[in-house]
Amino acid sequence: MKLIKECTELGNNIFLKNNDKSVVLSYLNDGNLLISLHDKINRNHSSFIIDNESDYIYRLFEQLYNEVEDMNIYNMTCFNNDNVNNSIYNELFKNNVITWYSDDNNNNVIKISKYEDYFLLDFYNLNNRENKKSISINFKGNGSKYEPFNIIFMRLFNKMNRLDSNLVNDNNNHKKLVKKVI
Repeated sequence: MKLIKECTELGNNIFLKNNDKSVVLSYLNDGNLLISLHDKINRNHSSFIIDNESDYIYRLFEQLYNEVEDMNIYNMTCFNNDNVNNSIYNELFKNNVITWYSDDNNNNVIKISKYEDYFLLDFYNLNNRENKKSISINFKGNGSKYEPFNIIFMRLFNKMNRLDSNLVNDNNNHKKLVKKVI
């Protein structure tokens, strides 16, 4: 997997490229995070695998998954915290799968499933009239229907953004980099 970062006038982008597909995390100037899957084929559903061969990226998704599962929003476990709405949590994390319906009501969904040695990111375009080469999920920085869990996804972007992409793309340096950044 390749990691590429770019800064544009609209915000910062992080590309995770794997064969014919890429996942793009875009932190926009309006404070929203957009996670998109780009595929060469038009479809309503597409998947992206992050396996443990991509050590740093895998560990970041493992942290994301564990923080959602444990309701660890502010770097502390919030099981009995009155600030966390259990109905939101139950909608977001069900049957060991994170399911996020896009905050911009575009009928797109991302599901993040954890397996023994990989994460599966499933992107769905629920508007079956349109097949697209990209499926985008909006995570609002303010006013998200999943608030405060949006903070965990913003933190994922920030950790990836601190990463030196040259080191990540050199497989020999993964282990050193993981210890340094995480």
